[in-house]
Amino acid sequence: MAATVAPAVVTSAGQRALSQRLIDLSATVCAAWLMFGLYLDGWAHNTSLPDSFWTPWHGVLYSGYGALALFLALVAGTRLRVGLPPRSAVPEGYAPSVLGALVFGFGGVFDMLWHTF
Repeated sequence: MAATVAPAVVTSAGQRALSQRLIDLSATVCAAWLMFGLYLDGWAHNTSLPDSFWTPWHGVLYSGYGALALFLALVAGTRLRVGLPPRSAVPEGYAPSVLGALVFGFGGVFDMLWHTF
């Protein structure tokens, strides 16, 4: 009986490790997209390009933000659906990212208002 339990535990631990690596890689790609957009937006402001909210560089910036925020929401939602308690829905180490996504979202609204008025 012990021989049948051990492989299940190892497989489960291996799946968790793979899952965590996939979460980390996906979050890194989304964050790199966001940071590239931030770089483009800074470049556009420093080169006196048109200063509007509806520009391609803002598009890259906010689509990167959207991808990262959506990814974090999907991960938390998936973890809730499989039965994890709400405190465990956000993967370990990602709570500051969720807080940052919320703050950035509010900042985006103010950025749009700033460029509009």
